[in-house]
Amino acid sequence: MIQPFVTRLVLLLRFFMVISPLWISAPVAMAQMTDVQVMARSTLIMAGAITWPESSTVDRKNLRIGLLGSARFEQALRREAAARGLNIRIRVFKTIPDIRACDLLIIDENFKLEDIADDVLKNGMVTVGYSRNFARNGGIIGFIAKGTKTGFELNVSEAKKRGLTIDPVLFRLAERIY
Repeated sequence: MIQPFVTRLVLLLRFFMVISPLWISAPVAMAQMTDVQVMARSTLIMAGAITWPESSTVDRKNLRIGLLGSARFEQALRREAAARGLNIRIRVFKTIPDIRACDLLIIDENFKLEDIADDVLKNGMVTVGYSRNFARNGGIIGFIAKGTKTGFELNVSEAKKRGLTIDPVLFRLAERIY
């Protein structure tokens, strides 16, 4: 029983300290954070484990992040990016037609991924959401509540369709992979 926990903890530490260029101080610190802070930090860390297509102009140190709907992640993202020396550009889009070029789009639970046209979800755009079944329905990273903790799901097949490559370390940490 303790072995799977230890294995998962070792993988988590390896990811945070070795794989991710966005290293954080310790997983223990995340236990004292709000859900929004955890999701903001995790989003930036996971962005470090994603490889965009060669044709893409993505620069991980200068990510263009879009927030569709709510701007509740904006301050947490800015704080996390500043702590890591990242220069992110955040745009808040109130409606689907407002969406403009971004490398990563965080979609509020009030919007359905299937309502966003394929041409908006262009090649190389990472979609992140926290609504039920987000990853199952075509999002790349879907945050899920697990009691008092936050986990995540990945949609690897959708990532491949968009020309994205996800580091396999995330596969072992994800709750589910589609």
